[in-house]
Amino acid sequence: MSTPSGTPAGWYPDAEQPGGQRYWDGIAWTEHRVPAQPAAAPEPPIATPAPITSAPTAAPTTSAPAYGAPVATAPVTPTYGMVGPPKRKGRGCLIAVLAVVGLIVLVVVIAAISGGKSGSSSAPSSPGATADGGTQAAGLNTPVRDGSFEFVVTKSKCGVTSVGTSLLSRKPQGQFCLVTMTVKNIGDKAQLFDASSQKGFSPSGAQYDADGAASLYANKNAETFLTNINPGNSVTGVVVFDIPKAEKLAAVELHDSPFSGGIKVTL
Repeated sequence: MSTPSGTPAGWYPDAEQPGGQRYWDGIAWTEHRVPAQPAAAPEPPIATPAPITSAPTAAPTTSAPAYGAPVATAPVTPTYGMVGPPKRKGRGCLIAVLAVVGLIVLVVVIAAISGGKSGSSSAPSSPGATADGGTQAAGLNTPVRDGSFEFVVTKSKCGVTSVGTSLLSRKPQGQFCLVTMTVKNIGDKAQLFDASSQKGFSPSGAQYDADGAASLYANKNAETFLTNINPGNSVTGVVVFDIPKAEKLAAVELHDSPFSGGIKVTL
């Protein structure tokens, strides 16, 4: 006898013994046979290897399976051993890059804060005034101090239309004013100097931020871009301001960090 796949367990006509019934346990034919009964099929055997929870109480009303004709069933897809989609490796690289950038920013901020603290306790060493002082500001070629730095502004030039080289240059929104200065570390530890911490003022008091990118183009060795100056050392460089064409740069306010009090120098 062939195996009718997919047929539920139950009593079915016995093809080998006409008139009788044979028990199908859902997987294979068993050796349990009974003669055909008009009312109800006999109770299933008590002990049977078939994986069923209870035996049928009556013969099924469905038609008997056709022997030798397998019933089509949907294929079963195995779930064991299946591997999920590959993990994205790019996310780990992105996190690493962001961590490095964050660390660099943190170091710069800590250095700036440290400079700001030292600057707040220092007073100018020459005639001049801090940002909130009451005396007249110093002029060109006069040493002034803020925090760990001593500044000497030597020259100022406005009306510049471009900084950099013929291959790599930067143009202003209005006009560039180039302020040349020497910065010396008079403290007892290294200090970071950056052009972006410096301020400029018009004759009417309008405040201008220094153009850090233009300052980078204006110096051959990036002297005023995040330059770490050790005690006793000094650098000479150019700080660039981008101001309106109709304006003039009347003064600069020099800082040893973004958080220091600053010292004004008239131009």
